[in-house]
Amino acid sequence: MRKGIIVNTIFCGSFGEGIQTKWKHGADLTGGRYSNIDHNREVVYIIAPQDEIIINLNVELNKTYLPYGAKGEESQIRQEQEDSNAGSKSPQVLAERSVAKASKVYTNTSWDLVDLVIAKGMSILETIKTEDLPNEMKKMSPEERQKYVAAKIKQRKKLQARIAQLNEERQQYIEQKMKSQDKEGTLDTAIVNAVREQAVKKGFKLK
Repeated sequence: MRKGIIVNTIFCGSFGEGIQTKWKHGADLTGGRYSNIDHNREVVYIIAPQDEIIINLNVELNKTYLPYGAKGEESQIRQEQEDSNAGSKSPQVLAERSVAKASKVYTNTSWDLVDLVIAKGMSILETIKTEDLPNEMKKMSPEERQKYVAAKIKQRKKLQARIAQLNEERQQYIEQKMKSQDKEGTLDTAIVNAVREQAVKKGFKLK
């Protein structure tokens, strides 16, 4: 506590049991916040009207990938399998994955020509062996390859921009819905409440 380190504790169970088992004591020692959550409570995914559109755009986004190299196709298949895994959990999880894939931080330069060219420039294509190119590009001339990749880049950026716009609308919709729902007893609420409370004590102004 003297060094400004605060420990917040969150007990999975009843409030009283957490006190008896010293979870509150641990928080009190550092000036932290003790809280409890219902560990049996399921996370409820909010269905947003943008989810289905984003998922459909993700299908189109996948078509912009151009696998190259020995493990290119394998990596592309793995990416699509991860989409399928997300979709098996819920459409909302797949929508969130699609948004992540459309962000600037998601990049696959090691196996995707589009990301590689965006990162290194069009001239990098000249260093890729013909046998390592996607099948549809192997018989193309150097100029045709550049035009083909450029078209994919343009298409991807357009899809990314559209998904980003839809995600903004989606987040606004979810925030409004969450405000009208009872969120007490969930892990995210416990964390947010603790951090907000301590931020205010430190002089931060939160919106």
